[in-house]
Parts: sequence; C-alpha cells; structure tokens
Amino acid sequence: MISPRVLSLVCIFIVGSVVAAEHPTEAMRLWAGKAPEALGDTEKDIPTLTPYWPDADKATGAAFIVAPGGGYRNLAAHEGEPFAKWLASQGIAAFVLKYRLTTDGYYVPVSLLDATRAMRTVRSHAAEWGIDPKRIGMIGSSAGGHLTAMCM
Repeated sequence: MISPRVLSLVCIFIVGSVVAAEHPTEAMRLWAGKAPEALGDTEKDIPTLTPYWPDADKATGAAFIVAPGGGYRNLAAHEGEPFAKWLASQGIAAFVLKYRLTTDGYYVPVSLLDATRAMRTVRSHAAEWGIDPKRIGMIGSSAGGHLTAMCM
C-alpha cells in the first residue's frame, strides 16, 4: 500500500508535469496560415512569439511581450532574449516578438499588425498559461518601443 505522503507527492509531480506541458517552449507563429499582408512564405514573412517562462514557484501571473529594437531593419538580439530571461527570473512570463521588417519589404502598419496579434495571442491563452489577462504588458527598445507605444 502506498502511503498518503508518497501518493500526494506523485499527484503533485503529475499535476506539475501537466501544467508545464501546457506551456509552449518553441517560437509560435502568430497566424496559423499566411500572415496578413505577407509577401511570401519564408522565415522573414512569418511573425512569431518565443516564450520564456518563470519557474513555477516564482510565477507571479504577470507577462510581458518584448519587442526588440533595430530601427525596423533588424531585431537587436541583445534587446530580446536577455530582457525576456531577466523578466522570467523575476517571475514574469515573457514573449519575444519577431515582427516583420522594412528590409524585407514591410513597413510600420504591418509591424503593428504583428504587435497587436501578439497581444491578442497572449491574452487568449492567459488562462491555460497561468497568466492574469489584466497583467499583460509590452516593452520595447528603440523601434520596439515605438511599436509598443503604437500597440498600446
């Protein structure tokens, strides 16, 4: 016979595994098919969100979408993943937005579509991801800051 203590630990492990399994770990496409205004079907034409999750014991229920800068010509790597990892270390879920760029033939109205879709995506999955839909923000640097201001 299994002791109640061992049984409760097994249940906690199983529940924890199920909750963790619900969190996507890879970059997610913002649209299931071709994105609106897409000029093609290559990597540069596919906006994504890459999640960074806090440890379960630190999770606050808050989340941020991180929009890297780069003058709408590139996405500054040092303004995406490092910010997201820091936010996650503080208990805040973070999602790095890969938006479409001018060097690939896209302009600000299209990037704004990507940003607003990112916000809607995180809000629509808030309950299953353990995020409070009233505690989702967006932060950006340079062009990403401009995009964040337009989105808000």
